[in-house]
Amino acid sequence: MKKVTRNEVDFSEIFDYADEKFGIDWDRANDMFFGNSLDYKSHNEFHGGTTAYYNSKKSFEELDEADKGYYIINQFMLDNNLDNLWIDNR
Repeated sequence: MKKVTRNEVDFSEIFDYADEKFGIDWDRANDMFFGNSLDYKSHNEFHGGTTAYYNSKKSFEELDEADKGYYIINQFMLDNNLDNLWIDNR
């Protein structure tokens, strides 16, 4: 049997990060993330360089609302020095 280590957070930690760093309240985060970058009542996995805006040249303000969720997740990963992230959305 192999042991696996993963970086796991609950979606609420991402929502709190969005509020603290980008001023996005819970209701807006709900609309921004679910159905776009996060799957409701499921989980999502992100790996360095695989999400749409990991190396984006666009600023946060230039993105549409749906893409801002990916941007925030990527910033969360960069700020926490993570190459992979598992987000529990249940």
